[in-house]
Amino acid sequence: MYSQKTEHSISEAVEKVETSKKKLKSFLDPKVAQNLGIFLAGFKMDAEELKFRLAIVSENNGGLGAEQINMLRRYYPTAEDMETYRKFKDRQAELEHADQFMLQLCEIPHLKTRLDVLMVINELPVQYEDLAPTIDRVHDACKLLCSSEKFVSVLEHVLAIGNFINSGSAQGVSMGFRLISLPKLADCRGRNKSCTLLKYVVQQIKKDNPELLSFIDEFMPMTRLFDVSVKALEAEVEVMKRDLNNVKKNMTVLLKVENPSERDVAFFDDVAAFVEQYGRKLASLQKKSEEMKTAYERMLERFAEPQGVDSSDIFTAISDFVKAFKREMDLIHAAAGLGRRMSKMKPLQPYHKKEGRTHIERVIEQSCSDADSEKKVMKGGSVDDTSNHVATLRKAFSSDDSKPYSKHGQEILKGFQNKRQDRRPTWNPTKEGYLEKLSNTKTPLTSSWNRRFFELTTNGHLYYSKRKNEKNVESIYLRGVPVALEDDKTLTVQTEERCYKLRANSSKEAQQWLECLLFYTHKPASVPKRSPTPKTFEVH
Repeated sequence: MYSQKTEHSISEAVEKVETSKKKLKSFLDPKVAQNLGIFLAGFKMDAEELKFRLAIVSENNGGLGAEQINMLRRYYPTAEDMETYRKFKDRQAELEHADQFMLQLCEIPHLKTRLDVLMVINELPVQYEDLAPTIDRVHDACKLLCSSEKFVSVLEHVLAIGNFINSGSAQGVSMGFRLISLPKLADCRGRNKSCTLLKYVVQQIKKDNPELLSFIDEFMPMTRLFDVSVKALEAEVEVMKRDLNNVKKNMTVLLKVENPSERDVAFFDDVAAFVEQYGRKLASLQKKSEEMKTAYERMLERFAEPQGVDSSDIFTAISDFVKAFKREMDLIHAAAGLGRRMSKMKPLQPYHKKEGRTHIERVIEQSCSDADSEKKVMKGGSVDDTSNHVATLRKAFSSDDSKPYSKHGQEILKGFQNKRQDRRPTWNPTKEGYLEKLSNTKTPLTSSWNRRFFELTTNGHLYYSKRKNEKNVESIYLRGVPVALEDDKTLTVQTEERCYKLRANSSKEAQQWLECLLFYTHKPASVPKRSPTPKTFEVH
């Protein structure tokens, strides 16, 4: 005979089998149920443990993480869901696993209020740590723009050169220009397509006022303010203040609970301390935000910009201008270093006689751009200073009613037209060695640096292969191809097909490669012809 205990066990087993044969009920959308099931597979927390963690503020002390809080808020049951699930309070076995979890959420008092409080406590410190330094940087940037005399002098050079180019037209008497137009300097090109208006500005400043070039060091931090909006920063401060006020309101609801447990009392105290701490921080941040706005408005007034212009446009334009200005400076320095190397290694050029060169010809050669880094042997006596050169050129181009140009002006034009191509050394630089090349893939995540052997030949081709003395994988023809330093060790070679990124072992080696490559990229295909109009923008 079976005992009573054995009969009870058999009845329970039969009941389980019958229950398993029944189709379990689910009130969730199939996609929602699937996503919730995936979340529960990693959550692995019952209702009692969830209640315990809901009373802990910090994740480091055992509380819920930010991702867990957001997921619970996402699947929080509505009032209709609660009404439906309460009918199955004593019949949980009839529900699917995800629906059973929803039923457990319905039984936790003030769940949504606690989740809202915990979400703000987790996100507010992160938002503050990101926002406070940005507001300080914007404030400092506005003060720098208002106080930097070097930057204003650079803008004066830009305005003077622009008015000179547009002289004779209504645009040539402009009293100023918008800051957002600064990046356009790199797009305005002369007849020699490799020379931009920005390059000409940098060359003239380097020639006349080289001390102004140091403004780059002061303005490099502004490149981090790319696309930063003052209005958006102010709005984020207001959102943080509103979130903190919502925490205060929610706490008044939780404090109405009768006979709270010791764990809940400790939770209330921790939330109150958090509200007090970040209340002081947000008050200070609000004051800094107002000072930032005032400094920005003062900066707009300083440069005669419209008061309604968004700061993201201003900071983006200045950031692009500063980075482009620095690239041109680096290219000039690299070209100068290449010129010094070539002057030591090239054979001596034939000596020219000192007689026969007029003073006007000396003025023309002296006024040529610094882009030609090689030294020329000049005929004639001493050279006047820059102001005398400018005065002489202006006097030479003065016109009267009978002739389009003066006698000196005609001599200058004739010298422009008959000017021969600058003599180039017979020695062409070559270089070989290993560099790391960034692979060309569709996504940055799959890109990788591969070690390749590069060889620069005298005909201007850059070959590379997997190893030395192996078959070349590809060659790059450098004529007219922009080459620059992305950072201390990385070179960028921009062809029509793709952008090559090459990384050297050291900054010194990268500089050597850059100097050799620039010899072929800057080598002109033919001598540019001069226009009979003396005011044409053209730099050699």
